[in-house]
Amino acid sequence: MKINVRENSILYIEGPAVVKKLNGTMIIAGAEFESVIIPANKGTSLWFPDGGEVEVMLMEGGSIQGTSMERPRPKGRDEALEEVSDRKTLMVIGPVDVGKSFFTVLAINRLGFDRLLDTDVGQGVISPPTTIGLSRIEGPIPFLSYLIADKMYFVGSTSPKEFMPVFLSGTYRLYSEASGKIVIDTTGRVDGYGARLKVAKAELLGVDGAVIIEPEGMSLDHIKKALKARGIEYVTIPPLEKVTVRSREARREIRKSLYEKRLVNSSERVVPLDIIYGTGRTDEFISKLSERLAENTVGILVGLEKDGLCVGIGYLTEINVEENSAKIFTPVEEFDFVRLGYIVLDLETMQETERSILEGLLRRFSS
Repeated sequence: MKINVRENSILYIEGPAVVKKLNGTMIIAGAEFESVIIPANKGTSLWFPDGGEVEVMLMEGGSIQGTSMERPRPKGRDEALEEVSDRKTLMVIGPVDVGKSFFTVLAINRLGFDRLLDTDVGQGVISPPTTIGLSRIEGPIPFLSYLIADKMYFVGSTSPKEFMPVFLSGTYRLYSEASGKIVIDTTGRVDGYGARLKVAKAELLGVDGAVIIEPEGMSLDHIKKALKARGIEYVTIPPLEKVTVRSREARREIRKSLYEKRLVNSSERVVPLDIIYGTGRTDEFISKLSERLAENTVGILVGLEKDGLCVGIGYLTEINVEENSAKIFTPVEEFDFVRLGYIVLDLETMQETERSILEGLLRRFSS
Protein backbone atom coordinates (compact mmCIF):
# COMPACT_ATOMS: atom_id res chain seq x y z
CA MET A 1 0.00 0.00 0.00
CA LYS A 2 1.07 3.59 -0.62
CA ILE A 3 0.89 6.17 2.16
CA ASN A 4 1.26 9.94 1.90
CA VAL A 5 2.91 11.48 4.95
CA ARG A 6 2.58 15.16 5.71
CA GLU A 7 5.48 17.51 6.34
CA ASN A 8 7.29 17.11 9.68
CA SER A 9 5.24 14.07 10.68
CA ILE A 10 6.11 10.51 11.63
CA LEU A 11 4.83 7.09 10.71
CA TYR A 12 5.11 4.31 13.29
CA ILE A 13 5.23 0.72 11.98
CA GLU A 14 5.55 -2.62 13.76
CA GLY A 15 7.38 -5.38 11.90
CA PRO A 16 7.71 -7.55 10.05
CA ALA A 17 7.36 -5.06 7.23
CA VAL A 18 9.21 -3.53 4.28
CA VAL A 19 9.03 0.22 3.68
CA LYS A 20 10.29 1.89 0.52
CA LYS A 21 10.49 5.66 0.15
CA LEU A 22 8.93 6.92 -3.07
CA ASN A 23 9.67 10.60 -2.49
CA GLY A 24 10.70 12.95 0.30
CA THR A 25 13.24 12.34 3.06
CA MET A 26 12.83 9.35 5.43
CA ILE A 27 14.76 9.51 8.72
CA ILE A 28 15.18 6.50 11.02
CA ALA A 29 17.27 6.63 14.21
CA GLY A 30 19.03 9.82 13.16
CA ALA A 31 19.95 8.75 9.60
CA GLU A 32 18.37 8.94 6.14
CA PHE A 33 17.29 5.76 4.36
CA GLU A 34 15.75 4.92 1.00
CA SER A 35 14.15 1.72 2.28
CA VAL A 36 14.04 -0.39 5.42
CA ILE A 37 13.20 -3.94 6.45
CA ILE A 38 11.58 -3.86 9.88
CA PRO A 39 12.14 -7.20 11.70
CA ALA A 40 9.43 -9.11 13.53
CA ASN A 41 8.95 -8.01 17.14
CA LYS A 42 10.41 -4.61 16.33
CA GLY A 43 8.79 -1.24 15.77
CA THR A 44 10.21 2.02 14.51
CA SER A 45 9.33 5.66 13.90
CA LEU A 46 9.92 7.02 10.40
CA TRP A 47 10.23 10.82 10.32
CA PHE A 48 9.48 12.83 7.19
CA PRO A 49 10.75 16.41 7.71
CA ASP A 50 9.55 17.52 4.25
CA GLY A 51 6.66 15.11 3.91
CA GLY A 52 6.68 12.31 1.37
CA GLU A 53 5.21 9.10 0.08
CA VAL A 54 6.13 5.53 0.99
CA GLU A 55 5.16 2.07 -0.11
CA VAL A 56 4.54 -0.29 2.81
CA MET A 57 4.38 -4.08 2.57
CA LEU A 58 3.22 -5.72 5.78
CA MET A 59 4.00 -9.35 6.51
CA GLU A 60 2.02 -11.52 8.94
CA GLY A 61 2.12 -9.84 12.34
CA GLY A 62 3.16 -6.43 10.99
CA SER A 63 1.00 -3.34 11.47
CA ILE A 64 0.82 0.40 10.92
CA GLN A 65 0.34 2.01 14.31
CA GLY A 66 -0.52 5.46 12.97
CA THR A 67 0.94 8.86 12.18
CA SER A 68 1.75 11.90 14.27
CA MET A 69 2.61 15.53 13.59
CA GLU A 70 5.12 15.54 16.43
CA ARG A 71 8.72 14.67 15.60
CA PRO A 72 9.98 11.83 17.80
CA ARG A 73 12.44 13.32 20.26
CA PRO A 74 13.08 10.69 22.94
CA LYS A 75 13.81 12.44 26.20
CA GLY A 76 17.45 13.04 26.95
CA ARG A 77 18.84 11.33 23.84
CA ASP A 78 20.24 14.42 22.11
CA GLU A 79 21.84 15.66 25.33
CA ALA A 80 23.30 12.23 26.10
CA LEU A 81 24.76 11.92 22.60
CA GLU A 82 26.42 15.30 22.94
CA GLU A 83 27.86 14.41 26.33
CA VAL A 84 29.41 11.12 25.12
CA SER A 85 30.36 12.27 21.63
CA ASP A 86 34.10 12.08 22.30
CA ARG A 87 34.10 8.67 24.01
CA LYS A 88 36.20 5.95 22.41
CA THR A 89 34.58 2.98 24.20
CA LEU A 90 30.94 3.47 25.17
CA MET A 91 28.81 0.97 27.10
CA VAL A 92 24.99 1.04 26.98
CA ILE A 93 23.36 -0.27 30.17
CA GLY A 94 19.74 -0.86 31.16
CA PRO A 95 17.09 -3.51 31.92
CA VAL A 96 15.11 -5.31 29.21
CA ASP A 97 12.72 -3.44 26.91
CA VAL A 98 13.84 0.13 27.64
CA GLY A 99 15.42 1.05 24.29
CA LYS A 100 19.07 -0.04 24.65
CA SER A 101 19.21 -1.22 21.06
CA PHE A 102 17.63 2.00 19.79
CA PHE A 103 20.14 4.16 21.64
CA THR A 104 23.00 1.97 20.39
CA VAL A 105 21.80 2.46 16.80
CA LEU A 106 21.38 6.19 17.42
CA ALA A 107 24.95 6.39 18.74
CA ILE A 108 26.24 4.48 15.72
CA ASN A 109 24.43 6.77 13.28
CA ARG A 110 25.12 10.08 15.01
CA LEU A 111 28.58 9.55 16.52
CA GLY A 112 30.28 7.40 13.90
CA PHE A 113 31.29 4.32 15.88
CA ASP A 114 33.49 1.87 13.98
CA ARG A 115 32.65 -1.34 15.84
CA LEU A 116 29.76 -2.91 17.76
CA LEU A 117 30.62 -5.37 20.51
CA ASP A 118 27.39 -7.22 21.31
CA THR A 119 27.69 -8.99 24.66
CA ASP A 120 24.02 -9.94 24.98
CA VAL A 121 24.37 -13.74 24.83
CA GLY A 122 20.61 -14.22 25.22
CA GLN A 123 19.11 -11.68 22.84
CA GLY A 124 22.00 -10.53 20.67
CA VAL A 125 21.19 -10.25 16.97
CA ILE A 126 24.52 -9.99 15.17
CA SER A 127 25.64 -13.49 16.22
CA PRO A 128 23.85 -16.68 17.40
CA PRO A 129 22.43 -16.99 20.93
CA THR A 130 25.10 -18.11 23.45
CA THR A 131 27.80 -16.11 21.65
CA ILE A 132 29.42 -12.69 21.88
CA GLY A 133 29.75 -10.89 18.56
CA LEU A 134 31.97 -8.18 17.10
CA SER A 135 30.84 -6.39 13.96
CA ARG A 136 32.46 -3.80 11.72
CA ILE A 137 30.21 -0.79 11.05
CA GLU A 138 30.36 0.54 7.50
CA GLY A 139 27.70 3.25 7.75
CA PRO A 140 24.28 4.19 9.17
CA ILE A 141 21.88 1.35 10.06
CA PRO A 142 18.18 1.31 11.02
CA PHE A 143 18.49 -1.73 13.33
CA LEU A 144 21.31 -3.72 14.93
CA SER A 145 20.07 -6.74 12.94
CA TYR A 146 21.51 -5.07 9.81
CA LEU A 147 24.96 -5.94 11.18
CA ILE A 148 26.57 -9.38 11.07
CA ALA A 149 29.40 -10.41 13.38
CA ASP A 150 32.69 -10.95 11.62
CA LYS A 151 34.22 -12.33 14.82
CA MET A 152 32.48 -14.42 17.50
CA TYR A 153 33.21 -16.07 20.83
CA PHE A 154 31.19 -19.04 22.11
CA VAL A 155 30.08 -18.81 25.75
CA GLY A 156 27.66 -21.74 25.56
CA SER A 157 24.76 -20.32 27.57
CA THR A 158 22.09 -17.65 27.13
CA SER A 159 22.96 -16.38 30.61
CA PRO A 160 26.48 -15.49 31.74
CA LYS A 161 25.56 -16.01 35.42
CA GLU A 162 27.61 -19.16 36.00
CA PHE A 163 30.08 -18.56 33.20
CA MET A 164 31.55 -15.21 34.16
CA PRO A 165 35.22 -16.18 33.58
CA VAL A 166 34.43 -17.51 30.09
CA PHE A 167 32.17 -14.53 29.35
CA LEU A 168 34.76 -11.96 30.42
CA SER A 169 37.54 -13.83 28.65
CA GLY A 170 35.54 -13.87 25.43
CA THR A 171 34.55 -10.23 25.76
CA TYR A 172 38.17 -9.18 26.20
CA ARG A 173 39.33 -11.42 23.35
CA LEU A 174 36.94 -9.77 20.89
CA TYR A 175 37.65 -6.29 22.27
CA SER A 176 41.35 -6.88 21.63
CA GLU A 177 40.49 -7.71 18.01
CA ALA A 178 38.72 -4.36 17.51
CA SER A 179 39.97 -0.91 16.62
CA GLY A 180 38.56 2.62 16.42
CA LYS A 181 35.51 3.79 18.37
CA ILE A 182 33.62 0.90 19.98
CA VAL A 183 30.05 0.82 21.33
CA ILE A 184 29.09 -2.07 23.63
CA ASP A 185 25.57 -3.47 23.90
CA THR A 186 24.80 -5.43 27.09
CA THR A 187 22.32 -7.87 28.62
CA GLY A 188 19.21 -6.71 30.45
CA ARG A 189 20.30 -7.98 33.87
CA VAL A 190 21.04 -4.97 36.07
CA ASP A 191 20.88 -6.51 39.54
CA GLY A 192 23.01 -9.05 41.39
CA TYR A 193 25.46 -10.83 39.15
CA GLY A 194 24.29 -8.75 36.15
CA ALA A 195 25.38 -5.52 37.78
CA ARG A 196 28.69 -6.99 38.97
CA LEU A 197 29.38 -8.34 35.51
CA LYS A 198 28.76 -5.00 33.81
CA VAL A 199 31.08 -3.16 36.18
CA ALA A 200 33.77 -5.84 35.78
CA LYS A 201 33.41 -5.65 32.02
CA ALA A 202 33.65 -1.85 32.00
CA GLU A 203 36.79 -2.00 34.13
CA LEU A 204 38.36 -4.82 32.11
CA LEU A 205 37.87 -3.04 28.78
CA GLY A 206 38.85 0.40 30.00
CA VAL A 207 35.45 1.84 29.09
CA ASP A 208 35.59 5.65 29.17
CA GLY A 209 31.85 6.32 29.05
CA ALA A 210 28.47 4.73 29.74
CA VAL A 211 24.84 5.54 29.04
CA ILE A 212 22.47 4.18 31.68
CA ILE A 213 18.78 3.86 30.79
CA GLU A 214 16.94 3.99 34.10
CA PRO A 215 13.16 3.40 34.30
CA GLU A 216 11.08 5.38 36.78
CA GLY A 217 10.87 3.50 40.06
CA MET A 218 13.97 1.38 39.38
CA SER A 219 17.17 2.62 40.96
CA LEU A 220 20.44 1.77 39.24
CA ASP A 221 22.49 3.71 41.79
CA HIS A 222 24.49 0.58 42.63
CA ILE A 223 25.86 0.54 39.08
CA LYS A 224 26.39 4.30 38.99
CA LYS A 225 28.36 4.27 42.23
CA ALA A 226 30.53 1.38 41.10
CA LEU A 227 31.30 3.09 37.79
CA LYS A 228 32.04 6.39 39.50
CA ALA A 229 34.42 4.67 41.93
CA ARG A 230 36.37 3.42 38.94
CA GLY A 231 36.53 6.80 37.27
CA ILE A 232 34.07 5.89 34.50
CA GLU A 233 31.82 8.78 33.49
CA TYR A 234 28.17 8.06 32.76
CA VAL A 235 24.96 9.82 31.73
CA THR A 236 21.47 8.69 32.75
CA ILE A 237 18.41 8.85 30.48
CA PRO A 238 14.81 7.59 30.80
CA PRO A 239 13.45 4.68 28.71
CA LEU A 240 11.75 5.18 25.38
CA GLU A 241 8.08 6.01 25.77
CA LYS A 242 7.15 3.55 23.03
CA VAL A 243 9.05 0.28 22.95
CA THR A 244 8.15 -3.28 22.03
CA VAL A 245 7.83 -5.32 25.24
CA ARG A 246 8.56 -9.01 24.79
CA SER A 247 7.46 -11.78 27.14
CA ARG A 248 9.79 -14.59 28.18
CA GLU A 249 7.98 -16.90 25.77
CA ALA A 250 8.41 -14.37 22.95
CA ARG A 251 12.12 -14.24 23.70
CA ARG A 252 12.33 -18.04 23.50
CA GLU A 253 10.58 -17.91 20.12
CA ILE A 254 13.05 -15.30 18.91
CA ARG A 255 15.96 -17.49 19.99
CA LYS A 256 14.33 -20.44 18.23
CA SER A 257 14.22 -18.49 14.98
CA LEU A 258 17.84 -17.44 15.47
CA TYR A 259 18.93 -21.05 16.04
CA GLU A 260 17.06 -22.10 12.90
CA LYS A 261 18.63 -19.29 10.91
CA ARG A 262 22.16 -20.19 12.02
CA LEU A 263 21.64 -23.95 11.56
CA VAL A 264 20.02 -23.88 8.14
CA ASN A 265 21.66 -26.22 5.60
CA SER A 266 23.31 -28.23 8.39
CA SER A 267 24.79 -31.56 7.48
CA GLU A 268 26.34 -34.40 9.44
CA ARG A 269 29.98 -34.14 10.46
CA VAL A 270 31.78 -37.02 12.18
CA VAL A 271 34.63 -35.77 14.37
CA PRO A 272 37.12 -37.41 16.75
CA LEU A 273 36.25 -37.12 20.43
CA ASP A 274 39.57 -35.54 21.31
CA ILE A 275 38.69 -32.26 19.55
CA ILE A 276 35.58 -31.82 21.71
CA TYR A 277 36.40 -29.68 24.72
CA GLY A 278 35.27 -31.51 27.85
CA THR A 279 35.06 -35.06 26.50
CA GLY A 280 38.66 -35.86 27.38
CA ARG A 281 37.93 -35.75 31.12
CA THR A 282 36.99 -39.33 31.95
CA ASP A 283 35.65 -42.48 30.37
CA GLU A 284 32.65 -42.15 32.67
CA PHE A 285 31.74 -38.77 31.22
CA ILE A 286 31.90 -40.07 27.65
CA SER A 287 29.83 -43.11 28.54
CA LYS A 288 27.16 -41.15 30.43
CA LEU A 289 26.92 -38.48 27.75
CA SER A 290 26.53 -41.14 25.08
CA GLU A 291 23.74 -42.81 27.05
CA ARG A 292 21.84 -39.57 27.64
CA LEU A 293 22.01 -38.57 23.98
CA ALA A 294 20.72 -42.00 22.97
CA GLU A 295 17.81 -41.71 25.41
CA ASN A 296 16.51 -38.33 24.16
CA THR A 297 15.73 -36.78 20.78
CA VAL A 298 17.86 -33.79 21.64
CA GLY A 299 21.12 -32.21 20.67
CA ILE A 300 23.65 -30.32 22.74
CA LEU A 301 24.46 -26.92 21.28
CA VAL A 302 28.16 -26.64 20.46
CA GLY A 303 30.45 -23.89 19.28
CA LEU A 304 32.72 -24.65 16.34
CA GLU A 305 36.08 -22.93 16.69
CA LYS A 306 39.04 -22.15 14.49
CA ASP A 307 42.16 -20.40 15.77
CA GLY A 308 40.46 -19.79 19.12
CA LEU A 309 37.39 -17.96 17.81
CA CYS A 310 33.90 -19.26 17.09
CA VAL A 311 33.09 -19.70 13.40
CA GLY A 312 29.56 -21.00 13.89
CA ILE A 313 27.33 -23.29 15.93
CA GLY A 314 26.02 -26.83 15.60
CA TYR A 315 24.50 -29.54 17.75
CA LEU A 316 25.98 -32.78 19.05
CA THR A 317 23.61 -35.73 18.62
CA GLU A 318 25.63 -38.89 19.09
CA ILE A 319 28.81 -40.26 20.64
CA ASN A 320 30.30 -43.55 19.49
CA VAL A 321 32.60 -44.76 22.26
CA GLU A 322 33.90 -47.74 20.32
CA GLU A 323 34.92 -45.64 17.32
CA ASN A 324 36.06 -42.71 19.48
CA SER A 325 33.93 -40.32 17.42
CA ALA A 326 30.99 -37.97 17.68
CA LYS A 327 28.26 -36.85 15.30
CA ILE A 328 27.62 -33.13 14.89
CA PHE A 329 25.19 -31.34 12.60
CA THR A 330 26.34 -27.91 11.45
CA PRO A 331 26.57 -25.75 8.31
CA VAL A 332 30.20 -24.96 9.20
CA GLU A 333 32.70 -26.77 6.99
CA GLU A 334 36.06 -25.87 8.53
CA PHE A 335 36.78 -25.96 12.26
CA ASP A 336 39.49 -27.43 14.45
CA PHE A 337 37.81 -27.49 17.86
CA VAL A 338 34.34 -28.13 19.32
CA ARG A 339 33.26 -26.48 22.56
CA LEU A 340 30.32 -27.98 24.46
CA GLY A 341 27.50 -25.63 25.37
CA TYR A 342 24.89 -25.84 28.13
CA ILE A 343 21.85 -25.47 25.88
CA VAL A 344 19.84 -28.56 24.95
CA LEU A 345 17.76 -28.30 21.76
CA ASP A 346 14.73 -30.40 20.91
CA LEU A 347 15.63 -31.64 17.43
CA GLU A 348 12.03 -31.60 16.20
CA THR A 349 11.13 -28.06 17.26
CA MET A 350 14.55 -26.41 17.72
CA GLN A 351 13.25 -25.11 21.05
CA GLU A 352 15.42 -25.00 24.14
CA THR A 353 14.37 -27.90 26.37
CA GLU A 354 14.56 -28.18 30.13
CA ARG A 355 18.23 -28.04 30.99
CA SER A 356 17.83 -30.76 33.62
CA ILE A 357 18.00 -33.38 30.86
CA LEU A 358 21.76 -33.01 30.52
CA GLU A 359 22.82 -30.02 32.57
CA GLY A 360 23.77 -31.93 35.70
CA LEU A 361 25.97 -34.25 33.69
CA LEU A 362 27.67 -31.42 31.85
CA ARG A 363 28.26 -29.44 35.04
CA ARG A 364 29.85 -32.44 36.68
CA PHE A 365 32.26 -33.39 33.95
CA SER A 366 32.86 -30.56 31.48
CA SER A 367 34.29 -27.07 31.69
